[in-house]
Amino acid sequence: MIEEIEEYNEANWDKSIISKHILTLENYYTILEQVPFGIAISHNCYPITTKEKSLVLINSMYEKITGRKKEELIRIGWSQITHPDDLEKDLYMYNKLMKGSINSYSIEKRFIKPNGSSVWVLLTAIKLECSNKFKNNHISIIRDITDWKKKEYQLKYANEHDKYTGLYNQRFFEGELAKESIEGKNCKRAILLIDFNKINSISLDYGYHFSTNLIKAITYKLQNLENEKRRIFQISFEKFAFYIKGYDHQMELAQFCEEIFDTIKEVQILNHIGCSIGIFEIEEDNYDAESIIKNVSIAAGRTSNIKTFEYCYYDGELEEKVFRENYIKDELFKIVMGKNNKNFYLQYQPIIDLRTNKIHGFEALARFQSKELGLVSPAEFIPIAEEMQFIVPIGLDILHMACKFIKKLELAGYDRLNVFVNVSTIQLLRDEFVSDLRALVEGIKINPQNLGIEITESIFMDNCEMVNKKLYALREMGIEISIDDFGTGYSSIYRLRELNVDCIKIDKYFIDKLLKLKTEEVITGDIISMAHKLGCTVIAEGVEHEKQKQYLIDNNCDFVQGYLFSKPLYEKEALRMLGIQD
Repeated sequence: MIEEIEEYNEANWDKSIISKHILTLENYYTILEQVPFGIAISHNCYPITTKEKSLVLINSMYEKITGRKKEELIRIGWSQITHPDDLEKDLYMYNKLMKGSINSYSIEKRFIKPNGSSVWVLLTAIKLECSNKFKNNHISIIRDITDWKKKEYQLKYANEHDKYTGLYNQRFFEGELAKESIEGKNCKRAILLIDFNKINSISLDYGYHFSTNLIKAITYKLQNLENEKRRIFQISFEKFAFYIKGYDHQMELAQFCEEIFDTIKEVQILNHIGCSIGIFEIEEDNYDAESIIKNVSIAAGRTSNIKTFEYCYYDGELEEKVFRENYIKDELFKIVMGKNNKNFYLQYQPIIDLRTNKIHGFEALARFQSKELGLVSPAEFIPIAEEMQFIVPIGLDILHMACKFIKKLELAGYDRLNVFVNVSTIQLLRDEFVSDLRALVEGIKINPQNLGIEITESIFMDNCEMVNKKLYALREMGIEISIDDFGTGYSSIYRLRELNVDCIKIDKYFIDKLLKLKTEEVITGDIISMAHKLGCTVIAEGVEHEKQKQYLIDNNCDFVQGYLFSKPLYEKEALRMLGIQD
């Protein structure tokens, strides 16, 4: 058919050929005019001279898509109307086609219309082997994909940008870091992550719409800090990241943090909620985007929370601390799953009655013996357990072990000794806490009056009424309630009469002051006096010196606890000490 068309377009047509093929050609043209895509059969891509063979065939859809008539297309050639950004790629593929390296190719490209606008097309070019009269014969098929490209762009934009601020998002940021890891690193680079983690409280107070507008205002301010060395991304709703390139010294990063703080402070409400910044300097072997974002987020979360605006570097010390925490998390997970319970146990520190100088009870202290890290302090693993939401099952295990120890004491004849167990806020606020504890006491068959619950005074800050109801239910069961670390947190002394508590434990901070201050400067005696007037007994913890003990005796303290009397003991040691006392 192509040879027939070539013959049909020759200057000196043979009339017999025309009459022979006229019907066939008419049918062929009719078909081409009905297809929904553009078709052109040509032999060159450049402007032609009068001596050159012209485009053989162009259908009307090709004219419609390009916005140009056949005569113009023949005159200027397709290369002249191809978008400059697409021409190199198209010519490269075209030359391969003409050399016979490939038989066809398909690309997305843009044609420029006469009015200057562009139309996206999907071009498929196929080489045609015809007569020797046309060395470069090929057929081009184009389909208008402009609408599809617009939708593609919209999807791409949504995929790479935050929908509220228009900033490039975490997905795009991770892609940029991946490119950097391949292209090489010829300058110092760092990530600064700005965390407005308290903005959620703004949403609760003023609504989500308000906080969204606040984020937009923050974006506008931070964008003013961008330059050729700094690029901003939005990692999440409340987190932004600056990608810094080409700095010389670490001090420049600290100075930029201060510049960020000064800019943010221009938004008045942010002076109250503040923000934290994590700093991560990228080394040659740590371009993994996921790890970078995780580590810089950790750094942002490790600020002291003392200052409204603060920054923290992710360095070797923090990395070691994170590694330690991750190891603890892994072992806690095994404990919760029942695979590592032997490494989790209780010790019991005696509580001494100052009037009789005998053991009044014990405080149950959780101990975690890590295979890798050794003995891990409760001050370290309890917050991690709370963060992982493991404190509930672990707390139940602690209560179960303490109740079993109480049972041993009762069977040994010590049926008037209290064992106090620390309970976290998360545990106490659970709806099932009281019923679970009642079931535990009844299941092990202990006297509930021998069990004590210790809570920190901070628990009353936001949940006073609810907590007080739960404490009332526990006291009704006969369980004794003690406030631990009294005097260091929520100042509840004036409300102590309203609370369902039996005892307060004076924090070691006040006991240590007995060694440093003059007697008339110490307020520990005043705390003891006020607690007694409010109907509470008093335990002083952290007693390590005779001078402290004597002061507490002189000021009518009821009970003491500390290394002056005994370190925390294993169960057998505790029972042995009771036997010696008898």
